[in-house]
Amino acid sequence: MIPLPDFKRILGPMANNLSDGQIEAVRDAQDRLADIFFDSWLRERNIPKLQPHNAGKTT
Repeated sequence: MIPLPDFKRILGPMANNLSDGQIEAVRDAQDRLADIFFDSWLRERNIPKLQPHNAGKTT
């Protein structure tokens, strides 16, 4: 995930009109959309999604 200060810089002048909470919400939504697009890209190419190394393990 992109650190908040870096994301503010990426947003540019638009960040001046948003609170840190609003910027975090935009960043989180952008991160979720990126996951959706990447998963869709994997499905279109029939590439299995890698599971986290601890998937299915119980502690």
